Amino acid sequence: LLWFATLGSSAGMWIQQVAVGWLVLEMTNSPFALGVVSAARMAPFLVLGMPAGALADRLDRRNVLIAVTGSGVAYGAALAMLVVTGLVQFWHVVALTFLFGCARAFESPSRQALVYDLVGADEALRGIALNAMAQRVTGILGGILGGVLIPIVGVEGSLSLMALSYAGGYFH
Repeated sequence: LLWFATLGSSAGMWIQQVAVGWLVLEMTNSPFALGVVSAARMAPFLVLGMPAGALADRLDRRNVLIAVTGSGVAYGAALAMLVVTGLVQFWHVVALTFLFGCARAFESPSRQALVYDLVGADEALRGIALNAMAQRVTGILGGILGGVLIPIVGVEGSLSLMALSYAGGYFH
């Protein structure tokens, strides 16, 4: 179940990168603005990476992953609603992306620790490798899917499907 949840949340992350990037370029036509959103997505990892790892050792890892997954659903739904209503502004995208980046900083250490908990020390390398494979496969397919979805369902549809993909991550 954790592996399938990893597929869902990882696919959502890659769809997000394509859809949000497209949205920012449509809104601003600025490569710099796209860089600002990418920085907002990744800056929390720099600041929260070590505390997130320490907390992954102390908190219920499953609950942490459920909270991160829920934040992905909320992020996708909020952006989709802002786009659908025509209220979206660049600062919304930056702020929501930053907040979601803060939540995601807790995902990787919690997911890897949970894999270890589930498979034990003897199978830890295989379990972590299988988890990494799920992330890499969805990195390829999620990015392509994000690019295919935009002309079919628009940015708002892609963001909505991203939220649903994260919702699939609840099944762990």
